[in-house]
Amino acid sequence: MLQNSAILIEDWSALAPNPIVTVRCYTFNHADFISETIEGFLMQETSFPFEIFIHDDASTDGTAEIIRRYQSENPQLLRVILQSENQWSQGKRPSHLFHKFARGKYVATCEGDDYWTDPHKLQKQVDILESHPDFSICCHGVTYQFDDGTPNHYQGPPIPKKYKYDLRDLCKSNFIVNCSNVFRNNLFSEKPALLQNLAMGDWPLHILNAEHGKIWYIDENMAVYRLHLSGYWTSMDPIIRNLGIMDAIHKMNSYLDHKYEYEFTLALFTYWLDISVHYAKQGNPKKAREYFLKCLNHLGYKDQTSIIDLLRAYMWAYFPTVANYLRKQKNLLFEKSK
Repeated sequence: MLQNSAILIEDWSALAPNPIVTVRCYTFNHADFISETIEGFLMQETSFPFEIFIHDDASTDGTAEIIRRYQSENPQLLRVILQSENQWSQGKRPSHLFHKFARGKYVATCEGDDYWTDPHKLQKQVDILESHPDFSICCHGVTYQFDDGTPNHYQGPPIPKKYKYDLRDLCKSNFIVNCSNVFRNNLFSEKPALLQNLAMGDWPLHILNAEHGKIWYIDENMAVYRLHLSGYWTSMDPIIRNLGIMDAIHKMNSYLDHKYEYEFTLALFTYWLDISVHYAKQGNPKKAREYFLKCLNHLGYKDQTSIIDLLRAYMWAYFPTVANYLRKQKNLLFEKSK
C-alpha cells in the first residue's frame, strides 16, 4: 500500500496485465449503492480482460470499507484510490489520476450510485468499436430510476431508430448517460484548461471524444441511472445546477470556436425555459419572466422544445397561482412540472 499525501492507493501488484477496458467509477457516500455497482462490473462476461478503477472521494458513510472488501476479494480486477480528504469540495477533480493510471484501450464509465444490468454490455460495446474504427464512442439506453415515487422510465436514443450520431448532435444535448458510455482511451492528452473544473464534467468529456469519431447508440436497456435526493447532482438546487450546465455550454462553444453556435443555442433554450419555471416556483416572478423573455427573443431555437412546454413555462412565469392550482389538480398540462 502506497501513501502520497492525501491519496491512499491500494496495492495493485496482483492486477492482471494488458486490460482491454478500464472501468472508471467515482464514488462519494454511496454505501447504499456501491455493492450493486461493483456487482454489475464483476458480472460482465467478456472475451477480453478488463480492470476496474474506483476512486472514492473521502466518503464518510462506509463506502470505502465496502470497496476495500471487494478489492481484497478481487485483487486481479480492482484498482482503488481512497482519498483521505474530499477533493471535490476543494475544486479538484480526479480525472488526472484516472488518465495517469487507466491502462485499457477503451474506457467504460459508471458512477458509484448507478449500475449495469446486462452481463454482455461491455462485450457488445467493444465489439462495435473494434469493428468500426471511425467511431470513438458507444453508448446505450438506460432506465431512469427515481426515489420520489415518479415511475421509472426507459431513456433511449434522442432520435428513434437512429443509431449513428456525431459531434453536431452532441452539441444539441448531452444524450450520453454516464453509466452507458464506452469510449476510446487516450484520444487527447488532457482536458483543455477551458473545460477543466466545471460544475459538470461528462458532457465536455463526450465533446472531446466526439472530435475524434462518431457515436454509436445501442437501443438496448443495459443499465440503471439513479436519480435520488442524496446524489450530489440531483440534490443541487435546480437553478444552480442549470446555471452550471449553461456555463459549461458557453465554454464548450468557445472551445469549438463557435462552429456549433446554432446547436449550442438550441441546448441553452431548454435550460432558459427550465430556469424560468423554477424561479416561478421559488416565488421570484421577475427572474422567471427574465428567462422566459430570453426564450421569446430566441424563438428560432425552440426546435427541441414542445409548444406544451412553452405554454407551461408561460403560465408559471405570468400566472403562477393558476399554474400551481392546475398542478395540484393534476392537470395534464402540468403533470410534468415538479
